[in-house]
Amino acid sequence: MRSFLTWLGILLFGAMSGFSQSKSLQKADQLFGDASYPAAIEAYQKAIEDAPTSSHAVIRLADCYRLTDDFRTALRWYAKAVKMKGVEGEAWFHYGEVLMMNRKYEEAIPWLEKYQKKMPGDDRVADMISSCQNQQAFAASKSLFLVRRLTVNSEGSDFGPAFLGKSVVFASSRKRSIVKTNRTGESYLDFYVAPYDGKPELGEPSLFRGALNTPVHEANACFTPDGKEMYFTRNHVKKGNDPGAGEVVQLALYQATLSEGKWQNEELLPFNLPAYSCGHPALAPDGKHLYFVSNMPGGFGGTDIYVVAQEGKTWGKPENLGQDINSKGNEMFPWADAKGMLYFASNGRGGVGGLDIFQVDPNADVIGDPVNLGAPINSAYDDFGLIIDPAAGVAFFTSNRLGGQGDDDLYAATQLMRWQGTVTDAAGHPLADIQVDLREGRSRTLLTTDESGTFTVGIKPNASYLLLLKAPGKADYRLEFKGNAAPTAPAILVDLP
Repeated sequence: MRSFLTWLGILLFGAMSGFSQSKSLQKADQLFGDASYPAAIEAYQKAIEDAPTSSHAVIRLADCYRLTDDFRTALRWYAKAVKMKGVEGEAWFHYGEVLMMNRKYEEAIPWLEKYQKKMPGDDRVADMISSCQNQQAFAASKSLFLVRRLTVNSEGSDFGPAFLGKSVVFASSRKRSIVKTNRTGESYLDFYVAPYDGKPELGEPSLFRGALNTPVHEANACFTPDGKEMYFTRNHVKKGNDPGAGEVVQLALYQATLSEGKWQNEELLPFNLPAYSCGHPALAPDGKHLYFVSNMPGGFGGTDIYVVAQEGKTWGKPENLGQDINSKGNEMFPWADAKGMLYFASNGRGGVGGLDIFQVDPNADVIGDPVNLGAPINSAYDDFGLIIDPAAGVAFFTSNRLGGQGDDDLYAATQLMRWQGTVTDAAGHPLADIQVDLREGRSRTLLTTDESGTFTVGIKPNASYLLLLKAPGKADYRLEFKGNAAPTAPAILVDLP
């Protein structure tokens, strides 16, 4: 997520270390401190040529690749860093993190355990180790959803979808502006809008009408149910600053109203302060409570989710949602459905890897542990910004997973029919560890029955399927059926004579 999430993340690093071994390293550190990561990569490479044993330069180069979502290259440099004298702590953590993002879960565990022994108070690590050990459980829902990348994606970043009537508004850094951010080399983010007709796809996008798009970043909008008020995130730039100069600036929340067909009357919300960032707005179903993300003091991690109530034309005091929801990592991109269920992204609760999307009821008397949505919505990479149209059974979200068109891409997810089958022998005894091979055209799903002989899979109502079961010493089982006529009786494997 180079365009926006990483840009916010730079506020969490704090001041750079003051030591330096060469002028080339000083320059690299300055670029890193400004979050100009592409330029910093070149500078650190030069610094390493000058001083190959500089662990500081190697670690920072790995950090740059991680922060620009090049996790494969980051893995290579972290692997080199952790072998160098005196390298420990955060380098171990980030090495374990990128191992997870490269699906090397077993290899990640010992490095995370080493970090855990050194930093026992970091609650993130136990969840990450547990995730590495239980990847099969996270993948259990994989066959229950159909995920597809949208055709509206560009070579830049496309993310942060929001419903607005019969359309979806999202942010994009697609090539339009001649001004580019030093941090990513991409154009600044603007709002785009695309038609939506209830299907898991969007129509041709166009630039969002009105004067809300400016020479700085705009992203992550939400709208009141009547579509007349809008909340969004923008760079909070002091007057006279050049947005392309590379200076680190904060994010702030704005409000705009629809008047005479134009979005205008922009206002900076009063609880923004220059010392910290506020962004990623999301309205509760009542339209009077606004969720948002901030790194303001007093939180539990890097960025936390807050809620603030609108009282007439004024706003109350923001309240942290607490450590039942917020972790020592980063919680971001909240969204609430019509029933008040909150969806958000976190990298502090373990999961499949990177940012994962979670679900929780923030209004429950006892808030339970947030539920990880599992694969394929969550991947080994960053997944965030989920919104759901329950009437159509369609969800949109953002991911920087492999196979995308740009950096961040928009995806659609549709839930399939849940079909649970049972495999037994002729006497009715359940059979565990039986390979289930379900085929639909060229698509193939491989599963294994659990201890009770059952398997669960998602199927399309109007599709034709072939079910194959195989086990040593048993006669092969073969069944053809339509999705809307899936068998309810158990599949039986008979002992061979």
